[in-house]
Amino acid sequence: MDKESVSQTNKFVKQKHIDKIGITFYTGIMRTYEENVERIKKILQKVKIEDDNQVNLSDKQVETLAMLLTKKKRTEKSERAFIAGYIYSHGQIVDPYNWGDESSTIRGILKDYKHNINLRPIKGDIQYYYDKKNTMFLNWHNKNAVGMDVVAMELEQYGIYLKSENPADQFVEMQNLWKSTSPVYVKKRVTTEELKKVVAETIKKDRD
Repeated sequence: MDKESVSQTNKFVKQKHIDKIGITFYTGIMRTYEENVERIKKILQKVKIEDDNQVNLSDKQVETLAMLLTKKKRTEKSERAFIAGYIYSHGQIVDPYNWGDESSTIRGILKDYKHNINLRPIKGDIQYYYDKKNTMFLNWHNKNAVGMDVVAMELEQYGIYLKSENPADQFVEMQNLWKSTSPVYVKKRVTTEELKKVVAETIKKDRD
């Protein structure tokens, strides 16, 4: 091998680093969109925060992040920071009890009732329960829709059973269920700097 070939080989070796789980990092080298998608997925599988909870991005978010990484050449350090920043802004903490799919299904069903329940008959009860705040009423009310008692019966068809018989109590129960199935966003649990550290340490552990 001539001197030029050796020089080019050494330069490439310095620029390319491969860790034990197969995540490839480059310094100043552009990866393809497909390579970025695969790399992001592997990072998400390994990053853990708060008692070993896994972090998740939707498929669409992974694709968006991969596209952003493909468009601009970055050093390894700046790229890690960029990925951590994106996960911080958009990532969700995976439910530790592994009912994430069920939670999403319930939330999807309840979402159809947003601004689609006639709450006029129980408006006073709702305002009393929520300390005269009108937010809950406005989030769900539609004067041309069915009442809460009908909604409770419809929910049973999806396997969602409200224990209460009183329409006002049924609404509170439904609202609590909506709240309990809300996604937990990463940015509500850690700072950007903490997440950057977690991303870097996670990759380093797999490389060592």
